[in-house]
Amino acid sequence: MISIRKSKVPYDELMEACRKDVPLINNEVEMEWKIWLINKEEGLIGGIYYFEDEEAFKKSMTNAKAKGVLPPLIENLSTQVFDVIEDLSKVNKAPL
Repeated sequence: MISIRKSKVPYDELMEACRKDVPLINNEVEMEWKIWLINKEEGLIGGIYYFEDEEAFKKSMTNAKAKGVLPPLIENLSTQVFDVIEDLSKVNKAPL
């Protein structure tokens, strides 16, 4: 899954909140890993998440929403779900 969000607060405040939420995300979202992304100029933050399968993704998103893990400092959440092309990803050293 790729997730991109618009920040409602300055960069430093956003980073402080994200660093606080990282352990919550690990405990509440059943993902294999996440790569964090930022575009300071546009005020965008996001990530590339890897889940074992679609069921794990759906369960994790339901749990995260129910427990309020998604930070209130963001707006306009946009997500896209993709399947992984494993053989090509492994050639480019993806941690699969």
